[in-house]
Amino acid sequence: KWGWSVPLQRILARWARVNIVDQVRFKNLMESWGAKALVLENPPKNIDFKTLSGDASAEFGITLVSVFAADEPVDVVVEAARQLPHVKFYITGSKDRAKRSLLESAPPNVIFTDYLHGDDYWNRLYASRAVMTLTTHAYSLVAGAQDGVSVQKPLILSDQPTLTAHFTKGTVFVENTVESIVSGVQKLEATEQQLIQEVIELG
Repeated sequence: KWGWSVPLQRILARWARVNIVDQVRFKNLMESWGAKALVLENPPKNIDFKTLSGDASAEFGITLVSVFAADEPVDVVVEAARQLPHVKFYITGSKDRAKRSLLESAPPNVIFTDYLHGDDYWNRLYASRAVMTLTTHAYSLVAGAQDGVSVQKPLILSDQPTLTAHFTKGTVFVENTVESIVSGVQKLEATEQQLIQEVIELG
C-alpha cells in the first residue's frame, strides 16, 4: 500500500548522509538507488533473570506477542487453540485494537492479557514455555521473536524468509494456517528440551 512513496523514498535516501536499516536486503536495495546505507541489527536484549518471576513448569503456556496489527493472523491462532485445549495461549496487545467478536468467541484456553508494560511483559514471556510471533509480511524482523530469545524460550514463528534467515536455531516455523500452527505446537512439545538448548546457543 506504500508503493506510491517509493520514488520519494529514493530521493530522500540519496540526499541522506547515511540510511540506517536492519537487514542486508534493504542495504542492497538502497545502494541500488545510489544511496549509502548501514545495517544496524537489533540484538537480543540483556535480561537479568534474577528480576523475573513466573513458573513455566506450572502449565504448558505459549505467549503470542501481538499488537493486533493487520499482518498478524491472531484469529488463526485462536482457532488453533480450540484444537489444543491442554495448551494455554496468552495473547498480548491492547484489547481496544482487537475485534470484539474475536475476544468474545475465543475458547477458555485463550487469555487476552491486554497491553503489558515493562516487567509485566518480561514476566509473561519468562513464565511461558514458548514465545510465538506470526506475520504475513515476508521481510518483517519481528521484535517479539528477539524478545523470546532474550528470555531463552523456544520460538514459534511464521515461515517467512527474513525470520528463517535470522532465527536458525530453537525455532519451529509454521505456515499461517490452523493446521500448521497445531502441528508446530505439537512438534514443540515433542522437542522442547532440544529447542531450549538451541535458543540458548542462538542468543
